[in-house]
Amino acid sequence: MSAESSTPKIVVVGAGWAGLGATYHLAQQGYDVTLLEAGPYPGGLVAGWKTAGGRSVEAGIHGFWYPYKNIFSLVKELGLAPFTPWTRSCQYSPAGLEVESPIFQDEPWLPTPLGTFLYTKFKRLPLVDRLSALPLLYAVLDFDNSDEAWRRYDRVTARELFKQFGVSARLYRDAFEPMLLVGLFAPGEQCSAAAALGMLYYFILAHQPDFDVVWCRGTVGEKIFRPWVDILEKLGAKVLTKQRVTDLIVDSNNRATGVVCGEETFDADAVIFAVGVTGMQKIISSSPALQSRQEFRGRNESGCS
Repeated sequence: MSAESSTPKIVVVGAGWAGLGATYHLAQQGYDVTLLEAGPYPGGLVAGWKTAGGRSVEAGIHGFWYPYKNIFSLVKELGLAPFTPWTRSCQYSPAGLEVESPIFQDEPWLPTPLGTFLYTKFKRLPLVDRLSALPLLYAVLDFDNSDEAWRRYDRVTARELFKQFGVSARLYRDAFEPMLLVGLFAPGEQCSAAAALGMLYYFILAHQPDFDVVWCRGTVGEKIFRPWVDILEKLGAKVLTKQRVTDLIVDSNNRATGVVCGEETFDADAVIFAVGVTGMQKIISSSPALQSRQEFRGRNESGCS
């Protein structure tokens, strides 16, 4: 522990949802927390930004679905009201409206998966194409989220899986592929079957209202992250942007005692990395201390675990 103070100093790296959440939890307990963000503002692309004309812009789709209980509890605890009411969901193709879903929690409750199947309105898709999805239910039920299931289904792409189970080309093009693009941000040939099945569980077999969604009344940055940062600072946490981590200081007992950002060093009794694989790869590539450790060797080329 630092000699200057009996309060442990914690450095959190990365100011996304995980980093802000860790900082909030630690600051509430009285720790001396410093949150470092490489970008110009907390949240990165998730936070969104405003154009010179004042228009809100976001990267990707930032809906908040019914199962996001942790985020709904958080904004309530923070005293924020950033969301719209529950909204109907639609999927469009170049030909127009393809699928329209109601607000499921407002409909009579039916056994799984009848509610999702019967209440969803397919505007153009013929019944024969919809029925071609029935064999796929075997894979959805078989995928139990176990390590063995992940190994089994991670070997093929989602596109290959749909083809193997006889999903029609039109059903895939007009329904499943848009769902993958929304849920996994990639087309079926770039997603593993395991990831797709995990997503389909929530869309098809989970509780009826899990597809219900609300949206932010502006960017996530202005409606959630900025007021959250204000609360963190009132709790005593320090939130610093434009601080790109270049190395760690590790003592003879293999404990991290500092985080280096260029010419500046932040003392620490503990360090929390709240970054994704790409962010961690960048940190490792510039950090001699991490590169010297067996658990990090090669991670900057092959990914992190």
